[in-house]
Amino acid sequence: MLLGLALFVAGTAFLTGLGRLGLSEDQALASRYATPVLLFWLAVIGLALDGLARARPNWRAAASVGFVAGLAASLVLVVLLHIRHGRNIRELAQEVDYAGLAPVVGVADAAALRRLYTLSANRVLAEADYLKQHRLGPFHGSEAAWLGRDIGEIFDPAPSERCTGAIVDVAAAATSPSAGAEPLQGFRIAGWVADLDARRPPSFVLITDPNGTVAGLAKLQQRRLAVVESIFGRTGHRHRWRGFTRAVAGDGYAAYALLADGRICRLAG
Repeated sequence: MLLGLALFVAGTAFLTGLGRLGLSEDQALASRYATPVLLFWLAVIGLALDGLARARPNWRAAASVGFVAGLAASLVLVVLLHIRHGRNIRELAQEVDYAGLAPVVGVADAAALRRLYTLSANRVLAEADYLKQHRLGPFHGSEAAWLGRDIGEIFDPAPSERCTGAIVDVAAAATSPSAGAEPLQGFRIAGWVADLDARRPPSFVLITDPNGTVAGLAKLQQRRLAVVESIFGRTGHRHRWRGFTRAVAGDGYAAYALLADGRICRLAG
């Protein structure tokens, strides 16, 4: 059985590698291949210990205990590595979600766009019209349709005491000029928000200009304990949010939290 397992993993690895010859070495180091490789080495170690036990029968008990101990240690290591990998994936997903707001809002933030397309930040802007027309990539949701509309026509208001929050930072985006076009000017904007009467945190923060027109979008950076807090009904926890806007000149802009029930609540600060 151990020999068959080792040969199966080796054959699978050969076929997988054959199909990825044209890709970079990062493919070979991807963490998703760690599990079958671990099975291969466990099978090889098991075969070695079995051979040792057959050659020296008085060592059979020690070999069995050693194999079980090695298996247990490997399982603990795999669990710890997967927890770490899951945390990294969650953080990467949040960065991609944040970066995806830049082309939706129309802000040529070079650092954010490179998270979406590493070879060229301008590529995302060049394809923005096509992506928007076919609702692909960052344009797959309904939030792109909110921009340029009066916020009162899209959402019903919630009582002001329902939420609390503030804008804490506004900075000019590091623009990246696209070929044959002027760079789209815009701003990065960040803050915090808390829903005081719901288990789930707000889904979006919308930025409006002095006329109440939606001119920016932001997403929340989810806390690690958000799921636990939802189960036990703990409310009022602060959540960071980040996004982009095209209109922050003067003091006429405002931020609204899109609550879990579909209503909006204006942030006081």
